[in-house]
Amino acid sequence: YTYTFTDCEGNTHDWVYTYTIEREDFTMPANASSTVACPADVVAPTVPVVTDNCGNTLTPSAPVISAMPTCEGNVTYTYTFTDCEGNTHDWVYTYTIDDNIAPTGTTPADLTLQCITAIPLADVTAITDEADNCSGGVTVTVADMNNGGIGCLGNPYIVTRTFTLTDCAGNTTDLVQTITAEDNTAPVFDGALPSDLVLECTDNIPVAPTLTATDNCSVPTVMYDEQRVDGSCPSSYTLTRTWTATDTCGNESTHVQTITVQDTTPPVFTGDLPEDGFVDCDNIPIAPTLTATDNCGNVTITLDEQRVDGDCSSRYELVRTWTATDECGLSSTYTQTIALACHIKIWNAVSPNGDGSNDIFYLEGIDCYPNNTVEIFNRWGVKVYEVSGYENVVKVFSGYSDGRSTISRNELLPTGTYFYVLKYEFSYDGVNGKQNIDKSGYLYIQNN
Repeated sequence: YTYTFTDCEGNTHDWVYTYTIEREDFTMPANASSTVACPADVVAPTVPVVTDNCGNTLTPSAPVISAMPTCEGNVTYTYTFTDCEGNTHDWVYTYTIDDNIAPTGTTPADLTLQCITAIPLADVTAITDEADNCSGGVTVTVADMNNGGIGCLGNPYIVTRTFTLTDCAGNTTDLVQTITAEDNTAPVFDGALPSDLVLECTDNIPVAPTLTATDNCSVPTVMYDEQRVDGSCPSSYTLTRTWTATDTCGNESTHVQTITVQDTTPPVFTGDLPEDGFVDCDNIPIAPTLTATDNCGNVTITLDEQRVDGDCSSRYELVRTWTATDECGLSSTYTQTIALACHIKIWNAVSPNGDGSNDIFYLEGIDCYPNNTVEIFNRWGVKVYEVSGYENVVKVFSGYSDGRSTISRNELLPTGTYFYVLKYEFSYDGVNGKQNIDKSGYLYIQNN
């Protein structure tokens, strides 16, 4: 400040008062810092308000930013404040980048497979959604461990596949996939399989074919077994053929073919066979010995002969049945029927005393030959009895005369020897073998 003093004469003098202004250095706030996870989280900090000692707000220079680390580290923002006297101070804001958040991803689904060979190769591309909280990228690695199993039922082959996700800060996440290989599928036979057969004992048994099989995991082996079970006879039996396909895990498939061998053909008679016929009772033919053959074995022949009475006492049939039986019990029969007719048998003694024995002149079998005549003569040739259709019941001679010129009817004839004449039409069955038969002889009558 300059003050001028002047006297009356006009003399002047100045009085000067001088202020010396000397600013003091200003005070800075403390540096600041913070911790972030990713470089992308680093932004320009909020700069504090700085004033000089006169209360004037100072404007900092543009910040000086240190190099940004690729993953973790420090980043500084340096702001320089300068007052009007040229006093300068730096205010530093430090970001510490510290990533402690592990990356993320989706674990591939566990797998259950039949075959070890079906297990896919380890491939990091199986993880498709790996991600990290920071933009530095995620590295995926994969490693397998197995339990040493053989991949079979009860002893599976188990792969523990670990995908490791690593970010740039070294944070890791393990994604564990379990892959189980357990073969429980049996082999399958190839092609058409032999079916069950029913054969005759004369048929050729087919040769057992060689079967093959396919397995989902390995090359199977095929074993063959054949068992025979005898039946009730030598020509009857069953062959059971079993093919067993086995894979390396012991899974099995079987195919069974049953061949039933049987004898359904009965024996056949051979040679000339006796024919049916008509014979009289005195000329019955001897039963021949027949022979027979069988397609599969020996034959036993038996003969059965049955008498079948006819419609009268002197006629009957002989039914001869030969049965040829093979070892399986199959049989054929051949039957011969012989129609027999017996000539009349004459009982040439009569004692009509009512004792029931020889009371009549009994002609055995006369009932079969109704076309007949009977004549009886005494010793002098006189006919004492004559009848047509003699039948031992009504038309019957019982020692009485039937009336002649010299002998009265119903007169008891005296004891003595008489002579009979029998004539009748013989036939085997009333139709076949007709012939006229004459028989005559002595008849003794006892009338005492």
